[in-house]
Amino acid sequence: MGERILVGTTGFLDVPGARLRYEVRGDGPPLVLLHGNTGDGDVFQFVAAPLAQRYTVITYDARGNSRSTLTTDDPGPQPVRERADDALAIIDALTDEPPFVFANSGGAITALDLLSRYPDRVRLVIAHEPPMFTVLPDAADHAAYFADVHATFLREGTDAAFQKFAAGIGIPTQNQPAEPTQLPPAIREMRARMHANLPFFLGNEMLDVVGYQPDVPALAKSADRLIFGIGADSRAFRPALPALEFAPTINAELVEFPGDHAGYLGSAEPFVTTMLNVLAARSITK
Repeated sequence: MGERILVGTTGFLDVPGARLRYEVRGDGPPLVLLHGNTGDGDVFQFVAAPLAQRYTVITYDARGNSRSTLTTDDPGPQPVRERADDALAIIDALTDEPPFVFANSGGAITALDLLSRYPDRVRLVIAHEPPMFTVLPDAADHAAYFADVHATFLREGTDAAFQKFAAGIGIPTQNQPAEPTQLPPAIREMRARMHANLPFFLGNEMLDVVGYQPDVPALAKSADRLIFGIGADSRAFRPALPALEFAPTINAELVEFPGDHAGYLGSAEPFVTTMLNVLAARSITK
């Protein structure tokens, strides 16, 4: 374990244009968990504790989301490479050892860019349902859909745009509780933070994420350290399609995880089992 890891701590890291809030749990080789857009580092709380029995688990809120505040008044569009540089800054600040990275959704786009540009700083990336729709045969149709969502946001606001976004994504919602009041206070607080992240996602992040053009030669060169994940319950939905399409083109491994696009929430226990099995198969356990 890198000597700079500060186990059992929360803190803040200043990066250009933002202040990132991070948390470190457990002991063992470093494992960074990257949440998706509109997300929050606490989405991993159900899997972080069991994973922390074998790994030093590092989570953080992406810039402009939840407790990671921007330090600029006019952020504009958020380039993927900027979020990947943030991930690198977290890694460099907290450990001297290249970490294992699990990343979901928009966070998986960040992880792919990180691996493409800084391959020596990452030991393994598990990219779970990255929404890189540019690799699909009908990429133009997907681009038109997200452009319409963005235009709806500018014209009609957050609620109308997110309704259109959710309907087009088609993620199963059976694991979502019907009433937030049924949830523990910490979960309700996280949900409130994530809801507050929606305008930033729709207005500043979404188009750069879904328009990401992967560096195919760079990813092919690192394919032995790249695993694509899809949810068992979401493989037929829009966010899983890019992994299914792209993984074979660079001979990257494709693994099915329990649950849907956010299986670490609704199917936490089997999700952790699958994760540990995947890591063990790569001989990277403690």
